[in-house]
Amino acid sequence: MYLTFIFIAALVLPVPVMIPAMGKKLSPYRVVLEGIFAGVIGSILIMIIASATGNGILDTIQESVRYMAQTVAKDPMIGELLGKETTETERVQLLIQVYGQAANLVPSTICIFTAIAAYIEYIILSRIVKPEGIPALRMPKFREFDLPRNVIIGWVVIFLLSWILAKTGMHAGELLYGNINALFNFVFCLQGMSVLFMFCYKRKAPKAIAVIIIIFFLFSGFGKLVLLILGFADVIFRLKEKLK
Repeated sequence: MYLTFIFIAALVLPVPVMIPAMGKKLSPYRVVLEGIFAGVIGSILIMIIASATGNGILDTIQESVRYMAQTVAKDPMIGELLGKETTETERVQLLIQVYGQAANLVPSTICIFTAIAAYIEYIILSRIVKPEGIPALRMPKFREFDLPRNVIIGWVVIFLLSWILAKTGMHAGELLYGNINALFNFVFCLQGMSVLFMFCYKRKAPKAIAVIIIIFFLFSGFGKLVLLILGFADVIFRLKEKLK
């Protein structure tokens, strides 16, 4: 139940924060960032309330993971897939490990969901909201999405700190490392996607081609790596400026 409230908060809370900020004629990205902060802070508060009532979100998820693993491990098809020589206990432990890794990424998933929601909501609101009768600033084209170069320094520092914590063997450190890694992967993948959109735009190719390529890449481990490399390269070498 609390997890549902968290995603509702992540979806709804950015709107009342972004509307007044749009009237200040701030950068659209700045407004979206404020909306993301509102959604994430609201989600954190719900997590704190859930923990105070004895229903910690992560603990609840881990319980669900154990239940799912025990249920799935009994499936004969899973037994054949993992090998008939494996015992049910071994299958349960393996599935708990797999599902647990995904469950540990819930915090970064909430942040990513909030970011996507706030971005889409800004695009919609900018066409509806007119502070003081003046149209709000429109969101720049996605192909013009650019991360500042100093984000690389921030990424290296945060990544190293979280990696060191993870190496201490602490579960909190591993949790932080996994979520930080997922967030930065998401951001640099976005940068890589914008390079593809800019390339198609300059070659006068339909946007649909960029969309199809990105969807294909997202369902491929190698494709995600390509997007990450493109994102890194664009931040460092400003590939889109050269395309222009």
